[in-house]
Amino acid sequence: MDDSTLVAPEVRISAQSPWFRLSYFVKISTALVLPILGALMIAGTLAEGRGGADFAARLIYARWYFSAPLYLLFFTIIISFFCALPLKRKLLGTYLMQAGMILLGLEYTMISWNGLSGSMTLPPNTLIREMDLAEDLLTISYEAKGPESTGESVQLPLPHRAFSTKLHDSYREILLTTFLPFSEKVLSWTYPSGPRPGTYPSSRYQIVKTATEPHTELDVVFSLHPEAKEFSSLLELDPLSVHYLPEEVAPCFERIGESKIILWDIQSKVCFTPEEQKIPIQRPVVGKRFLAIKRDHEFHSFFPDFSPYPLTQDLNPIKTSPLRIMALNNFEAGQHLFLMGPSLAFMREGKWVKESLSMDNQHHIQHLMLDITLLHHTVEKIPAYLPQFVYPTQSQGRLLTGKTRAVQFLVQGHSHWVTNEMPIQLELNKQLVTFTLKKKSIAIPLSVSLSQVSPEGSSLYITMPGHSGHYLISENHPLRFDGVTFYQQTQHDGTKENKTILSVDLKPRSYLKYIGVMMAFLGLILYFIFQNTGKREGAT
Repeated sequence: MDDSTLVAPEVRISAQSPWFRLSYFVKISTALVLPILGALMIAGTLAEGRGGADFAARLIYARWYFSAPLYLLFFTIIISFFCALPLKRKLLGTYLMQAGMILLGLEYTMISWNGLSGSMTLPPNTLIREMDLAEDLLTISYEAKGPESTGESVQLPLPHRAFSTKLHDSYREILLTTFLPFSEKVLSWTYPSGPRPGTYPSSRYQIVKTATEPHTELDVVFSLHPEAKEFSSLLELDPLSVHYLPEEVAPCFERIGESKIILWDIQSKVCFTPEEQKIPIQRPVVGKRFLAIKRDHEFHSFFPDFSPYPLTQDLNPIKTSPLRIMALNNFEAGQHLFLMGPSLAFMREGKWVKESLSMDNQHHIQHLMLDITLLHHTVEKIPAYLPQFVYPTQSQGRLLTGKTRAVQFLVQGHSHWVTNEMPIQLELNKQLVTFTLKKKSIAIPLSVSLSQVSPEGSSLYITMPGHSGHYLISENHPLRFDGVTFYQQTQHDGTKENKTILSVDLKPRSYLKYIGVMMAFLGLILYFIFQNTGKREGAT
C-alpha cells in the first residue's frame, strides 16, 4: 500500500486542522511500520522453516515486537480513514480498502484475545478430548500424608521464550533456576547428591565389534551408583554379554578358588574368596550352595547361585549390605565379558583371564573379536545426561534436534532437572514429591481418534453432540467443525510409531475476515477505475 491509498491528493486539509498533523503521522508511521513488519515476517518464515512453528512463534509471532507494529498499522489506517473525510465519490475505492483493512484488524484482535491454538497427538484408536496449548507448565505434586489427605499440587507457568531463560520463581523449598524450551541431552559428570563419593564406580568405554563389516562401534557408559538410573551395568551384544563390576573385584580373578565364588566389600573395597577366609560352603537345599559371613557382629547369609545380595530368612535381598557375591560357574556356559574400570576379565580355553586397560588405548580381544578402549573412569562423580540448549532443526515438519524441554531447580542445595520426556520424584522432608513438565491442555467440544494412516492422509473418527463419522485429513485438506479447525502437522506410519500430530485452532465463528477481504478487493478495483477515469477527464 502506498501513501495515496491512505490520504487522497484531492482532499485538501486546512493547516489549522488537527487532521493536518495526523496526516503526517500517518505517512511517517506507515513508512516505518511496513518495512519493520516485512522484515519480521521474513525472519519468522526463515525461523519456521529451520526450527518449526513453535520456535517461530516463540521468537517472532507471539512476541510484543510483532504485535505492536500490527496494531500501530491498524491505528494509522483508522486515522487515514478520517483524514480522507469529507466523503468524496472519487475516493470510494480508498474508503472500501480502508474499511476492509479495519475489519481485518478487528478480526486479528478478536482472535488474539479469544482464539486459542494448539496441537493434538493422536495414537491409534485412542479417543482424545483435549488439545495442548503453547504454554508450558511445571506441576509439583506432594503425596498425601494420610488416608484422609488428598495431597497438594501446584502448577507454575513457564515463559514463552525461544532461548534459555533464567527463572526466579520458588515454591516452598524449591527454587526454579533455568528453563530450556529446546534442548538435547549431553553426557556430563557430576557429583552425587546422596551417597558419599568414592563408593560407586562409573566408566565410559568405546566398544568395537570387529566380527561385522562394517565394524559396529558403541559408546557405552556404565555406572553402579543408585542415582545414575539412566545407566545400566549390563550390555547385551548377542551372543556376548558385557557385565560391569567394581574395580576392586579384578584382583580376585587371578586367585579363583575351587568354589569359583568371589566376594567383595563395596565400602572397604576389597575382594576375597571363600577359600582365602576359610568360609565353609553348605548345601541346605539339594544342589544349592549356602554360606554365611560375620561382619560387625552380624551374619550375612548368601545363596550365591540365586542373588548377589545377602538374603533375609524370607529370601528378600538386603541391598543396604556392603557385601556382594558372584558365582563364576554361572557365567561359563555362554560368552561373558567383565569390565572393572581399568581391568577386564573373560574366559579363554576354559580358564578365567584378567587383563589391564590403559586410558585411551585400544585393547583387542582376539577370540571375542572386540576392541575396547577405556575413555573415562571415576568413583567420585556419576554420569548424567543433562539438558543443554540447542537451536531446533526440523525436516518434513518433524523436529530433529531440540525436542526436549527442561527445567532446572534447586532443592536443599542440590540441582535437579525435569524434562517433558519423564517426570522425576524426590523425597523431601519424608514426603514424596513429583515434578512433571508438560503443556497446558484444555478440553475441546468434540472427541477425535486416529483410525488409520495412509499415504493419502490420516483417517479420523470424530464424535460431537448429535453427530459422529469418519473423515480424511491431509496437509492440503483441513477439517472444520463449528469453530474448531484441524490441520495435519505430521504423520508417522511405521512399525515403531504410528501416530498423527494435528494443529488445532479454536476460535469463535466470524465472517469479518471474509467481508474485509472482499471489501478491500472491491475497493482496489474501484480505486483503479476512478484513477483511470480521472486521467482520461484530465486529458480531454
